[in-house]
Amino acid sequence: RDFLATAPPRTRYVRAIPGEFVTLLRAREERPDASTLDLADYELAVLDLTFARDPDDRDVVELAMELPVALAPAHRLLALGHAVDLLPTACGEYASGDRRLCVYRSPADHTIVTLVLTPLTHALLTRVSAGEPLASAFREAATTCGVELTPGLVGEFADLVADLMERGLVRGSRAP
Repeated sequence: RDFLATAPPRTRYVRAIPGEFVTLLRAREERPDASTLDLADYELAVLDLTFARDPDDRDVVELAMELPVALAPAHRLLALGHAVDLLPTACGEYASGDRRLCVYRSPADHTIVTLVLTPLTHALLTRVSAGEPLASAFREAATTCGVELTPGLVGEFADLVADLMERGLVRGSRAP
């Protein structure tokens, strides 16, 4: 009731109304519990990705470590405190704990896919999403997470990039 009485939707697009509702919930003094807000963030990401635009690959070149990464626009990175991507317990509660996710729309069949990320992978994808070149994003993410750059880690990084390319999340690099 509060939503319609105090802050009615400002959009004519039905798909945007849930986002406005969650914004109102976050602004209220009497906010829902954290798991409810995490679930709302996750569900909004899924909804947004359902309607996200398809990629424009005109400025995409072969992947290069010194260039910014061309990511599929239909992705969202989430850092949550509850496992809202999994089913709740029999009591209706979600397991608590740090949960880093990449939610994206598969270019192959347009299904929404959720990847559970390590802190390092989340930090890396956050940096490349902001336009940082791949090589520096990898170094800085490792430093931020306190992870030593070893030959084994570099090999895991190469496997991760190959997997993300196969999934269509990494499309290449942005042309200089």
